[in-house]
Amino acid sequence: MEILYILIPAFVFIIGCIILHNKNILKYYHSEIIAFISGYYLFLCDYKKDDFFLEHKKWRDINHYIICIIVIINIASIVYRIWKYKKILNIEEYQRKLENIQDEYAKLCGDYIKIIFTDFFTDSKGQGGRVSIYKIQNDRFILLGRYSNSNEYNKKGRDSYPCDKGFIREGWDKGEFLIYDIPKWTGSGKEYKKFVKEHCNIDDLTLKKIRMKSRSFFIKTIENEKSDSRQDLGIIVFEKMDTSRINSDSIKQVIDENQQQIQALIKTMKTIYEI
Repeated sequence: MEILYILIPAFVFIIGCIILHNKNILKYYHSEIIAFISGYYLFLCDYKKDDFFLEHKKWRDINHYIICIIVIINIASIVYRIWKYKKILNIEEYQRKLENIQDEYAKLCGDYIKIIFTDFFTDSKGQGGRVSIYKIQNDRFILLGRYSNSNEYNKKGRDSYPCDKGFIREGWDKGEFLIYDIPKWTGSGKEYKKFVKEHCNIDDLTLKKIRMKSRSFFIKTIENEKSDSRQDLGIIVFEKMDTSRINSDSIKQVIDENQQQIQALIKTMKTIYEI
């Protein structure tokens, strides 16, 4: 019967797993379980030291074995916790490196935008011109890269937008979308919000959060290769603070001339963001 004292922690653990319906209880609460077992056996060593464990052996005769086992279990627990902590650190380090890679490719994407759409930035010089490339993922437009000839609008803003809102959704559904002569945002932006909401599905809160209250847009989807029947690769948004019409014909010509390079760029960016 004395051996049952040694098995009590095992019985408690099994009953706990049954009650909590959790097979991974040791994984999540190993520190607490080991602390309980260690405390229990140390108490047992003292409380039962003068009782007979076997016919010719008292508990005090096996105390050193029990203590050794407790020490080994606790050392194993410490080693496991150190290993687990290092593993977490490795994951965090990997995430930091991945974010750095994504930032570098976003800058590369911005530099490429600057080079191939030179005419657009020349035409919108001093008018806050900006070009952004997005992909669609999990019901959101994810920003892959952008460039603006205005330092203010070249700053990193939101990384994603809802896929069911704004002019970007209109462009995605229609293949291309052109709009201009949008009222200037003044005061609470009443006229601006009224105009935009008449031409797309968007709410006041989303409009308020947009840093660049552009007044002229041209939005164009980038298709996959002709042999690929999947949905469009991504979408490019051209916008500026001036109300004049963006030269969409000139932009489409540039896109056609650089179609393969743009497709390759978006695919590379998508791959990096999906790691």
